[in-house]
Amino acid sequence: MPLKRDRVNQHKAIDYFLQRSRASISTTHFIFMIFMSNFLYCLIGKIAEIDAAPHF
Repeated sequence: MPLKRDRVNQHKAIDYFLQRSRASISTTHFIFMIFMSNFLYCLIGKIAEIDAAPHF
């Protein structure tokens, strides 16, 4: 499923980001980043739902 692959890629990107900025990251920034990625993920899911719905 492409959705699952996107989720794995998202985790890889987060891991990479954490490794890059482990020294200078703050918890607020980390929480904000997770919130934004989850928001975008839900938004994309809603758009996909609308596209998948039958159009009359």
